Amino acid sequence: MENFLSKRCWEIVKILLNTENPITINSVAEKLDVSNRTIRNDLKKLESYFKENDFGEIIKKPRIGIWLEVNEEQKNLLK
Repeated sequence: MENFLSKRCWEIVKILLNTENPITINSVAEKLDVSNRTIRNDLKKLESYFKENDFGEIIKKPRIGIWLEVNEEQKNLLK
């Protein structure tokens, strides 16, 4: 099933795993040199993937940012 997600989706996961605090979609978009609309679309795919595979969840809060809520086991699986 991992082939379902693009390389960019996995880059987003890496960024979220390596970020302690919430990060804005704009910041992620800048790091990956794409539009924030592209990041939003990728996040929808990631949310479905995470839900199907019980990898925790991606939390999105307007004007605060996005972050992963995962336990240590889920974090190790994602890495």
